[in-house]
Amino acid sequence: MLRGSLLKEIALEAGFDCIGVTGPEPFEDVLEVIKKRGPGVFCPAKDRYSARERCDPRAVFPGVRAIISLGVGYYVDDTLDTIKKSGYVGTISRAASGRDYHRVLREKMEKFIFLLKREHAGSLDYRAFVDTGPLVERAVAQRAGLGTIGKNCSLITPEFGSWVFLGEILVNFPLERQRAERAGDCGECCLCMEACPAGALTSAYQINSERCISYLTQKKGFIPRALRSLVGSRLYGCDTCQEVCPRNEGVKISGRTEFSSRPDGRMRDIEDILTMDTETYNRVWGHTSAGWRGKKIIQRNAVVVLGNYADPGTLPLLEIAAADTSPVVRGHAVWALGRIPGTKALKLLEKIRRRERDPRVLEEFKELKI
Repeated sequence: MLRGSLLKEIALEAGFDCIGVTGPEPFEDVLEVIKKRGPGVFCPAKDRYSARERCDPRAVFPGVRAIISLGVGYYVDDTLDTIKKSGYVGTISRAASGRDYHRVLREKMEKFIFLLKREHAGSLDYRAFVDTGPLVERAVAQRAGLGTIGKNCSLITPEFGSWVFLGEILVNFPLERQRAERAGDCGECCLCMEACPAGALTSAYQINSERCISYLTQKKGFIPRALRSLVGSRLYGCDTCQEVCPRNEGVKISGRTEFSSRPDGRMRDIEDILTMDTETYNRVWGHTSAGWRGKKIIQRNAVVVLGNYADPGTLPLLEIAAADTSPVVRGHAVWALGRIPGTKALKLLEKIRRRERDPRVLEEFKELKI
């Protein structure tokens, strides 16, 4: 059996910051949560998997004998004002500001597996996942000892706090269970629950993902009207519950340049977003973890941000959005225009309504009652 110290050496050489090993036993605690909460417990995108697939490693890989949990810290030394902007801007989360962590971790996993094969005498069969697999990464990481799940439902590690990307590798041979140092618990602190813009943290360790701002900026279609104003200036993702967490104070800063937002910064100019073509989108956004979502979703979010400015100065930009080919972008533009006081916004809305034919956009006019 490979020594735990050797596994740690391999993980560090492959570019990971922390590693833990756990067994293939089902995650009964996760199953209980799924039974109580139903769909969308952790991430609605995972609802395509059955409860058994999400909780039982053997349902994912029948030959599994051990699970290696791996983490990379991504808190880098940058700020929202890295680049001075003019006009109207929105922000993106730390997780989406650098290179797509799915690609980064997969590359590191490939190196880890290469090094593991070199040390393992027998045949190696495995399954590797970064965020998109059926198992709940946080539950795997917690049982492997990388950290503890906080009241904001994020895994919190001793060194990097909750600013950590996770992945796991299921292997077909037993391994010494390598438990990392555990972080403390949240105690009586409820700052994340109090600070959540949309009240998505309904109780300690419970999240209503349908209200989570991070999820809302990623979901397809129309954002529920009641939640649009809560999006604030967020173009993609939300860091609020992590930013207020005391357990994230003084965390280790990652030296990994792939997660740095420079030279773009974490602010984005709204005009640039609304006028960009597909080539520009792929160049500016395609390398990030937001790239998979597509140009129109980012443009929809930009329109929501403009609506939250509620500023007559945004009228020229909203007129551009109201002429977009996407009904989703146009519909949110109608909502945003309805939040701007003055006759100019009303006249523009009347002009748009005369030419609009899509029933979903027309429904937005009905809600304005004008």
